[in-house]
Amino acid sequence: MIAKERHILNEHARNVNRWQKLYRDEPEEQPADRLLATVLADFAEFGEEYLDYFFNPRDEEIEQALATNKITRQRLQARALNALQDYWDVVGRVAEQRQVTHYREILDDGTSRAKDFLEKLPFELPNVLICFDNVWKIRHAPFTDTPFISTPYFYVADDDPAERDWYAIPHELGHYVYWNLGFRQVDGERQWTIGNLADVRRLQDVLQSDVTELLTQKLPDDLTPEQKDLLQALILAWLEEIFADVVGTHLGDAGFAESLQTVILNRAGTFKELAEDDGNHPPLIIRPFIRNRILNPEAAELTGNWHAFFKDNFGLDDVAAQVLKLGERIPDEEVEDLSADLIHLELTVAQVNQAVLPVVDYLHQQLKTVLSNYPANTNDGLTRFTRLRLLAQEKREATKKKIQAAKQSAREAASEVVVDVRNEVEDVYETLLQPRILERGYQHTHNLYGYHLGIRRLHFYDYTHYH
Repeated sequence: MIAKERHILNEHARNVNRWQKLYRDEPEEQPADRLLATVLADFAEFGEEYLDYFFNPRDEEIEQALATNKITRQRLQARALNALQDYWDVVGRVAEQRQVTHYREILDDGTSRAKDFLEKLPFELPNVLICFDNVWKIRHAPFTDTPFISTPYFYVADDDPAERDWYAIPHELGHYVYWNLGFRQVDGERQWTIGNLADVRRLQDVLQSDVTELLTQKLPDDLTPEQKDLLQALILAWLEEIFADVVGTHLGDAGFAESLQTVILNRAGTFKELAEDDGNHPPLIIRPFIRNRILNPEAAELTGNWHAFFKDNFGLDDVAAQVLKLGERIPDEEVEDLSADLIHLELTVAQVNQAVLPVVDYLHQQLKTVLSNYPANTNDGLTRFTRLRLLAQEKREATKKKIQAAKQSAREAASEVVVDVRNEVEDVYETLLQPRILERGYQHTHNLYGYHLGIRRLHFYDYTHYH
């Protein structure tokens, strides 16, 4: 290792150690600080191994890539450092903000609220760390099992804790559950688990399959087959968001449902914004129906003060009759044939709910089944750097199988597979070295992540979800 590389590794270790000293000996009455101390220790261990992995490569694919000039050693190391910096950013933000006394009091309040919500669930999940950022979001990093939830400061800035709006936390915890909940078959019965990668994949595949089958029965009859396919694809893209709202309503009850009014007023000033489909979240006008359905099973209409809310703020007399444009993709300015990229549905809120609310019912029933049957002590999940290594190992095994299959066919076919294998191997290192791919691909993490690796909805490595 050259002197510059050694200096980089030493500086990384010193920086993390400085922060560890600030939080290492916090008293028991400072649970968030003690949790942060654990996360800092985890990051220090992870960072040392992560940098060693890329600064002293012993992995066969990396060595081959370097030998064939597919990537230079300097570029490999630069991108590894950039990735590690992205991982550090959220930890550093939490550590820095907790040094401000006023901030610490507010953040402690948020951590306490999150703990109260988590205690309504039977799962062995660590509490979350809270920090301020420009939007509500949750992030899970590969070096710790503790997720990070951020909030805009103005939601929680009030000196009176009773006036602080922490109701986005239940929704973010819904994502936390979605990333970790799984099941395995034991003696013909489902055993629910937390933290096991294979079990999580199994459950998410089942949810996708069951919802797909359910939608074939519940989609509006007056749609063409193509329109039904598009609506089904949209609702499947919303699945995790719907799940998070189901869990959030279970945890936050009526207060969580009503807090959506503040979210809507902050984000939507016009009907167009209220009805906007971003491809990842159900439109804001649909989300009250989702939360209302959990509080009032079988209710297809809004209850409480929602009618007055939409009337007073958006001039809507009949919310269910409003027409939404769904699935509309904005074309690239350079595309000549703009009409080819404009694919959308025009459906009423009632028509969309005809398909969405049965999905809400299904997910709610699944959650109730899990909560009533979840066994204790099943947290056997993978942690820290093991996840990244598993990712590369999985891809390596998959490519080996493709090569073996190709060898049994004609030489032309084999050469084509070799090209595919090289592309897939490069994909692995794109994923390992670029956290942004894991976080925000295709405007939503799991979409590009799934396409990139051929592994659908795998959230364990590094993920940012925006509320």
